[in-house]
Amino acid sequence: MEIENKVSKTEDSVKRGKLIMLSLLIGLSIFVQTLIKQQDLEVTRILIIALIYLGGSFLGLIWAFDFQVKIKSLSFLLQSSLFVMSEYLFVQLFFVGKFSRIYEGILLLILVALVSIGTYISFLMANVFNVNLYKSIPLANVGRTTSYIISTLSLFFLFNLQYIFFFLYNS
Repeated sequence: MEIENKVSKTEDSVKRGKLIMLSLLIGLSIFVQTLIKQQDLEVTRILIIALIYLGGSFLGLIWAFDFQVKIKSLSFLLQSSLFVMSEYLFVQLFFVGKFSRIYEGILLLILVALVSIGTYISFLMANVFNVNLYKSIPLANVGRTTSYIISTLSLFFLFNLQYIFFFLYNS
């Protein structure tokens, strides 16, 4: 029994490390991509890159869960991936032009740190739901609450995006 408990803790630590690495990698890539932006990107290019973030985070979550994913958990993985996509769109539209002041870089760094933390929380939510499909755990209620908050934030980011697109094309 004790050996099984140690193996379970080791697997959880490895999975947690993968989730942290994935969220930091997403945050760092958003930071670098926004920082080295040389000109204003076209809207279609921003949307294509956002779809790449969606697919990359989806496949990254499947990898982080060691491919132990049921069909029912794909919706939770998709929700976390959509959250990553909406975060990327929000950051790209928040920093439209090239940096001209140092405080803009500091603001971007703070925003990307928050994005990384939010992404990690989203990935933990997907992990809780995925584990709950294999065995019942009490953290499922926390996962539902987190899912509600993440859905609300995703809708905020996406409606903000819709609002910006409306004024870009109607002005």
